[in-house]
Amino acid sequence: MKHLITTKILVAVVALAGTGFLVPQTASACGGQTASMGYVDDTLAAWTHEDGNPRAMDYRANVAPAEMNIPPALADAIAQKYVTTYYPNAEGMDFHAFLFEHGDYVYMYDITDASIRNRSTVTACGSNPQKSESNSVDIHINAVTGDVMDGFGCGGGPTKVIMRYNADDYPAGLASQTKNLTQFHTDFVIPVAGETVEAEHNDGDEHEAEENHDQTSVNTAITVDGSIDESEWSGAASTHLEQYGKTIVMKSKIIDGVMYWAIETDTKNWLALLLKTSPHHGMAWEFTDAKMLSKDGVEDYHVAYKGMMVGAGLEKDSASTVLAQASSETENGRVYEFSMPLQSGPEGVDFQIGEYGNMAFYFGSTETFSGQLVYDDAFSKQMVTHVGKEIHRGVLSSIIPEAVAATFAGPGEIGGSETAANQKTGLYLLLAAIAGVVLVAFRKSLRKLIKH
Repeated sequence: MKHLITTKILVAVVALAGTGFLVPQTASACGGQTASMGYVDDTLAAWTHEDGNPRAMDYRANVAPAEMNIPPALADAIAQKYVTTYYPNAEGMDFHAFLFEHGDYVYMYDITDASIRNRSTVTACGSNPQKSESNSVDIHINAVTGDVMDGFGCGGGPTKVIMRYNADDYPAGLASQTKNLTQFHTDFVIPVAGETVEAEHNDGDEHEAEENHDQTSVNTAITVDGSIDESEWSGAASTHLEQYGKTIVMKSKIIDGVMYWAIETDTKNWLALLLKTSPHHGMAWEFTDAKMLSKDGVEDYHVAYKGMMVGAGLEKDSASTVLAQASSETENGRVYEFSMPLQSGPEGVDFQIGEYGNMAFYFGSTETFSGQLVYDDAFSKQMVTHVGKEIHRGVLSSIIPEAVAATFAGPGEIGGSETAANQKTGLYLLLAAIAGVVLVAFRKSLRKLIKH
């Protein structure tokens, strides 16, 4: 009987850990929590957002402010060194965001290279038996240590150090240079008819504002007929995605509260467009809407959570929010046009003008879709989008929250990275102690069971 009780205790401990009662509740382990940094006197400090700022996207704000050692200019040089060393022929490297993720403040970069076969991004955790692959990978630069961590954890999160920081490898002046990296910058800014499109700035962002859409063209009505008329689409946001030899051209714009899409592809296999309102990459089940593109046209689906160790699947919606759709075949592929409400409620996604979003695009390798992304032999591509006028939010901020300033108010009172590290270490030691007690009790019960 005792061994049964002990087993129940063990199961309970594991269950509590799995549901979050015995692990740090400071941030989402997969999506990360948006953070900013700034100088309090001469101290470079980082914090998560607590004012409900919609540009921040995160409202948890339960992470202690911390002292940082790696300013943006140095972090960018570290990222460049990593790419030059390990991906000298990389197609691109883009800064994604400054985050509190997996217990650390990190700079997150996306690297794209044809040699990459990454099975951990978007779909699920790296240990899942998934076939879906991506030619991009995330790296995370620890803002305290300068070490580079990989992106092969859950949702592309960091799991281990892959390049140690060595101060001698970088010019001494980098630590004092000002470089304000842009959070969640994207070239896919979906224009809104009637809106002035010049980008806005805050937090001293150095990114140049550009008039990237012709407003007259944006106002031109779209006829959804499965044929891309350039006179209709010339003012739209446009991007070209390529993955292992397969390509798509995607366009989008908004007129009178309706979001229009045009997608041209060189394959007749199934395609899936996943949408969500957060800019964070994160996990597939965080996406709230999906559009399945196939020989049957454009159909409304949603992402279905299949469990942590299985990942995500797509299920057809009982009621569609697609307003209109049409498709046509070309020699090697298909053309799709469809429209959807800007805000489609619980059956879809609720985009807000002036806010970020995120898209994941899956290239299927067969005509039909099996229902689970992890088992379909597909290629995935993910990117940030912005609905309407883009607000450039830099990492560095001249606006220091009172709580952050108070944390670094006096000498010897800095409660940042050291305090956070001590709290985390203490919690992990407690967990280790609990696990040790349970395992000892379990072993004793097991011995008694064997004897009997």
